[in-house]
Amino acid sequence: MIDIRPIRNVETLKQAIESAKSDDHALLAPTHVVLKENVLIGALDIVPCAFVWMHTKFAKNRDSLHMLNTLESMMANQSQGLVVPCMETSPYYPIMPSVGFIPLPHKLFMKGLS
Repeated sequence: MIDIRPIRNVETLKQAIESAKSDDHALLAPTHVVLKENVLIGALDIVPCAFVWMHTKFAKNRDSLHMLNTLESMMANQSQGLVVPCMETSPYYPIMPSVGFIPLPHKLFMKGLS
């Protein structure tokens, strides 16, 4: 049986990050550890994900930057991070790193919850 516990101190946070790194994985913003018989065997990064659409004909660059800044402000009090999926065909894709977003090395999957 496994036990999932919230990360409540810096030591546990560092342990989760280092354990993932030693297993050739990276954590975005770990929030919980997964323990089996008191051994750390995993971690969860529970972070909000925002899907964004801005009209290609009517929204200007300034509008998009304002929207991203507002989104960050809205989420700053609720989370350590934010995931924004962005397709390579999007006009946002080439600018995301320049506005502080880190490209993730894997595809994202989604499941609706009811």
